[in-house]
Amino acid sequence: MRRMIWIVGAAATIITAYCGTWWHLSERSRDAITAWVESLPKDRMTVSPGEMRRGGFPFAVRWSLGTPEAEARWALGRVEARASGLSLWIELWTPKMVRFSADSLDLVARHDPSGRAWRSKTGALSGRLLGTARGGFEALYEAGALKVDEVEFKDTQALVRSVAEALSAEGALRGPFGPDGGPGHEARLVLQGLHVPAVHGLLGGESGSITARLVLRGSIGDASIEDLVEWRDAAGVLEVEGLDIDWPPVDLGFDGTLALDEQLRLLGAGTADIRGLTGLIDKSVDRGALKRSEATVAKLALALLTRPARDGGGAVVRLPLTAQNGVLRGGPFVLGRLPRIVR
Repeated sequence: MRRMIWIVGAAATIITAYCGTWWHLSERSRDAITAWVESLPKDRMTVSPGEMRRGGFPFAVRWSLGTPEAEARWALGRVEARASGLSLWIELWTPKMVRFSADSLDLVARHDPSGRAWRSKTGALSGRLLGTARGGFEALYEAGALKVDEVEFKDTQALVRSVAEALSAEGALRGPFGPDGGPGHEARLVLQGLHVPAVHGLLGGESGSITARLVLRGSIGDASIEDLVEWRDAAGVLEVEGLDIDWPPVDLGFDGTLALDEQLRLLGAGTADIRGLTGLIDKSVDRGALKRSEATVAKLALALLTRPARDGGGAVVRLPLTAQNGVLRGGPFVLGRLPRIVR
């Protein structure tokens, strides 16, 4: 009998201690969220978590935030975000990893000088955030359907144009990764089932995919004008590695480095390897956009530019791209003028 009482008492003590520990961890996590929100510079960024509901017992600490909202100002205007059904949770056996999920995520990037905005809506979103050495982090995410629209405000009307749609998106964000934990971030992105109306008219009905790895060297702070100037003066660069746009019949790969010049225009250089341009010419003939005689001349010109592929695949057209003095060039050809990033 005494042994049974001792066992029951010990079990009750362990359960009580576990419940107390779980409650303490949940309080600490809520305090951490509150402290982070209060530490934000109010003139640059504001976050409203909304109602926070506790859950996840016994093996996780979960906070359901309902419909949190955020707004951040940057050099071109401001970005607004609103999530629906956002949850954050930590499993007790992996305390350094925060998992998250949301029913949807709406983003609006406003360009104040022009009165335009770009609005994106993402379907079900999930991922995890992992703390790394020297105070760094790594975030992995995947999302359902993605839709991006451009909105132009004229008088009291809003003109909406579809920019792009994708069936799925996934990627990662990592940083800082300097040898001493200094500034520097890496982003990876994969978009599948991509449809862009502007490209649809050129390439036809096929959907495409985009894979990219971007490495930001240096810190852009809150992306204000002052921060961008400081980043430029500190020799900050954006490295584009392994950008691949697969849009049948065209496959384009690009590697290069970008920065800002004294007038805050794009400055950089890289190389584009393009496959499938012959197929694109044939499609243009089928749609009546090119005459057969014009297509023949275009194919002869491509033959002069074609080189063996580095990866052993089909032959490619290798085109050096440069952005300098406000001009974008592809080889010896002027492709367009580059505006200032910030006016």
